[in-house]
Amino acid sequence: MKYDYKYKDLDFISEINSIAIIGASRKRNFFFTKTFHDTFKGQIYAINPGLKSIDELPSVEVYDKLTDVPSSKPIDYAFITVPRHLVPDIISDCVVKGVKMVGIFTADFADEGTNEGKNLQMKILESADKQLRILGPNGMGLYYPKKGIRWRSSLPSDYGNVGVVAQSGGLCNLIIHGLTNENCPISKAFSIGNAIDVNVLDVFHYLLKDPETNIIVAYVEGLPKGIGKTLIDLIKSSQKPILILKAGRTKVGTQAAISHTASLVGNFTIWKSAIKQAGGILLETYNDVISLTKYIRMAGFKKIENACLVSLSGGYGVVCADLLAEYGIKLPRFKVDSVTRNKLSNLFTAKGTSYNNPVDLAVTIYEPEKIGHIFEVILDDGLIDGIIFEIAPLYLTHQMRADINLSEELYNTLKTVKSKCEKPIVVIIQDIGYVDEQLALKRKLQEINIPVYSDILPVTRLLKVLNKSTLDSFLTIESPYNLHK
Repeated sequence: MKYDYKYKDLDFISEINSIAIIGASRKRNFFFTKTFHDTFKGQIYAINPGLKSIDELPSVEVYDKLTDVPSSKPIDYAFITVPRHLVPDIISDCVVKGVKMVGIFTADFADEGTNEGKNLQMKILESADKQLRILGPNGMGLYYPKKGIRWRSSLPSDYGNVGVVAQSGGLCNLIIHGLTNENCPISKAFSIGNAIDVNVLDVFHYLLKDPETNIIVAYVEGLPKGIGKTLIDLIKSSQKPILILKAGRTKVGTQAAISHTASLVGNFTIWKSAIKQAGGILLETYNDVISLTKYIRMAGFKKIENACLVSLSGGYGVVCADLLAEYGIKLPRFKVDSVTRNKLSNLFTAKGTSYNNPVDLAVTIYEPEKIGHIFEVILDDGLIDGIIFEIAPLYLTHQMRADINLSEELYNTLKTVKSKCEKPIVVIIQDIGYVDEQLALKRKLQEINIPVYSDILPVTRLLKVLNKSTLDSFLTIESPYNLHK
């Protein structure tokens, strides 16, 4: 498909082998220089007039100006953190040096809302003369953990298959940390701030071709005029899921976005309709982003329109049933004299249990092998798309049987069921304390791609979005390589 819009080339990113920190500052204890030095696998240069060396970083070469770096030493990426009035001249030096891309951390350009700030932003583009790519200003630049490129030492070194683009450095940090913490590490993230050069569309185009990325997550405040249709066409042609958190759903949000990055936010109703028709997924909250990305990363695009809710508490099951119904997820009852019901009746022998839907396990929780058989019977039923399984963590600690490790047995049971059945299993472990037990079981389950949540609400929200999406042709999202540290 041909587009009128000319995408900016970002294919060189995988070949970044050298970085210059322009504005390396002793007053900041060389914060950014040390951050890049800790993990980057290439050569680092520090640029600051009057700075002769950095004693604690002897491998970092120091120069007064970028153009003082010998021609035999190319620089692929520059991270700029200098006062705003210096940025246009710095960009000119980057063009002379042949720098391929810069990330401009400095803010207070058009985002300041003044004519002076807007004029300085225009001077940056004039200085660049379309000779290099710009991330920002008012952004954090590039995060590429596989190469050790990160703007904060606290950012994870794990890397995976989720690509991120965000018009907010702070929210980009949250998304990176949030997804990695849920066993969904990042391939690359772009914090583009005011996006005067590289914009959301350019990053989408790059990530759709990127073999290291299978899922795309975006926080969008606005786009340059005239490229909305191109964005929709690009989403339509995508063979990868695109999840968008869009700012400006209200007048207050629109005004905040304009103040933040001076973005042309656009009409949210039009955005919502267009993205839905194109096959993208529009989300409302940060938690929605984390919840749905995790589900897609671990279960693919397996919809659960007809669920079986398996609970240890009848009351909690009722609460969950109400929410599921409110979000359009059905709980089909097992028909009298059906094969499923007959099989379940032979498995449920203890008093206080129920094998209707919701299923109330009660004390059957202490018979993990039987639970495995129950799950296999349920998932074999043609009416059921998947299981939502609630595990109260107190049962993992205060258990009636001393001869088993219930957490370990449940993990092994679910692992076996998952290996036999293609339908998804979603687990809820309530956040009621017992933190060590919660996290241990959650970590192990998510390592075998069983998504775990702390409440029914994020599950209902993500399933509502997923069930209404048109992306069910994507059945699985496999990582192109193993997770690394």
